[in-house]
Amino acid sequence: MSVKVGNGTIIGNENVCKLTGQVFHSYLGIPYAKPPIGDLRFQPPQKADKIEDEFDATMEGDDCIQMSRIRPGTTGSEDCLYVNVYVPKNPEESNDKSLKPVIVYVHGGIFTYMSGSSTNFSPDYLVSRGVIVVTMNYRLHVFGFLDLALPECPGNVGLLDQIMAFKWVKDNISYFGGDPDNVTAFGTSSGAVSIHLFAMSPLTRDLKLFNKIISASCNIFSCPIRKENAQDTAFELGHRLGYRGRNREALLKFLRSIPAEELTEKMNDYYLAMKTEMKGDVFCFPFLPTVQKLKEGAVIPEDPNQMIKYRTKMPILTGLLNRDGLMGFYLEPFLMTFVIENLFSVLQRNLKIADDDLPRVMDLIQSHYFQYRDLDYNAFPEAVNLFTDMFWLRRFYDQYQSELASEDCSVYVFEFKYDGGLNCYKKYYPLLTRWIEGAAHDDILGYCLPFKYDLASRFSNKRDLQVIKYVCTYLCNFAATGNPNNDTLKTQWRNSTAKDPCYLQISDMLKMTNGKINEKSAKVWERINKMVEEREIILKSTADTPVDD
Repeated sequence: MSVKVGNGTIIGNENVCKLTGQVFHSYLGIPYAKPPIGDLRFQPPQKADKIEDEFDATMEGDDCIQMSRIRPGTTGSEDCLYVNVYVPKNPEESNDKSLKPVIVYVHGGIFTYMSGSSTNFSPDYLVSRGVIVVTMNYRLHVFGFLDLALPECPGNVGLLDQIMAFKWVKDNISYFGGDPDNVTAFGTSSGAVSIHLFAMSPLTRDLKLFNKIISASCNIFSCPIRKENAQDTAFELGHRLGYRGRNREALLKFLRSIPAEELTEKMNDYYLAMKTEMKGDVFCFPFLPTVQKLKEGAVIPEDPNQMIKYRTKMPILTGLLNRDGLMGFYLEPFLMTFVIENLFSVLQRNLKIADDDLPRVMDLIQSHYFQYRDLDYNAFPEAVNLFTDMFWLRRFYDQYQSELASEDCSVYVFEFKYDGGLNCYKKYYPLLTRWIEGAAHDDILGYCLPFKYDLASRFSNKRDLQVIKYVCTYLCNFAATGNPNNDTLKTQWRNSTAKDPCYLQISDMLKMTNGKINEKSAKVWERINKMVEEREIILKSTADTPVDD
């Protein structure tokens, strides 16, 4: 299988979707940027050289270096900036010469784990429905998000990697039969944070890298973007590696001299120390996106709360999973015990609640979630609901309301709640999840971009196959036209508006529902958010008040 790209030729693979029997082609490990090694470590990505001869794209490039989740030590390498392209059929071999819609998937993993490999995200179901799928790797944790406020280390280079991958798609996808003017950005978890940022960042919002968004479980408010202390975090890591000093240029030179494996392992030690010190803080990862002090070329030059008003308006398909909150517990099993025993401190740490407001907030939460029962292990299901609403439902409506306020922006909202054999995280963390009914964080991926070893066949459970049909049909319709509906599915997915909010419940049956997702809980969190916002306003006005001499 080959595709001519400029003066070069890219050689790929032929694949067969075992669910549909359809043939598709894959072109793997295509570099979109130069390897970020040596002096390019921590720098913004540099555009890859053009392919002039034959390029073997039959094997995937390395994952970006990270701690392995299945064995001691690290996996992957620094040389990781590659895209994978999956095509329904070679354009040169197909009778259909029309350009196809494109879905570019940005993987999640708290900007610390995972990759865009087909082992993690197999494209078979989507490609079989006539769209081109592109996945990417980008730099993670310290390599992607160290911020020294220097031109050679400006911070957020992992986001700049993603932007360059989108630019590669814009410039090259037509060679593969894709339409560069019909690109949908699809992100789950922290990948959803990225694509929402790109729709409002001054660096990207006018580039027209994509014209539709699909997101699940996260938006820009879901992940704590660092607004301060990024340089202190960098120096702390340097001190753990033996650097003594406070000079940013010297620290950069020192960190570039450390082998990638050692730097990754020491970063992980730092994370484990933070986790011990900040028990109950789900997002205490040291290297995450930052509000950048170096404004030139910044992806996030100011607080996203201020950037959102500049967002590019485009159709959005977005939603939640009804047990998103299970993520905190399967990432850190000790949280089950800790949350139950220390609910007050967990809430205060994660919500940044003032001491004066804590009794009122606790009363609201005790009443709504636990009905004032004593907290013990029997309250674990309610604790999962609390985590789901605190970290996902609450954050979801922060952005959702601003999108609905724009009447010329189509918003399609879903709640995925199917509990089946392909729910990827419930399958691999059964001890913590099997007795909580519903869909855990990222479980929807099992029905559109599954683990390679979980791919369904025509002999799979009929309910699972039905949900694959629902999810992939809606996603591919939306990618093609900006509207998820066509004649294939009888349930018409209505556009949600400020005056008429509604959402689609997705399980083995489809149900269009009026109102907001989990409306009673949403109202509780609106009250809590108002308390927090009022406290922040008071603190700001106090800080701004001049003091008499």
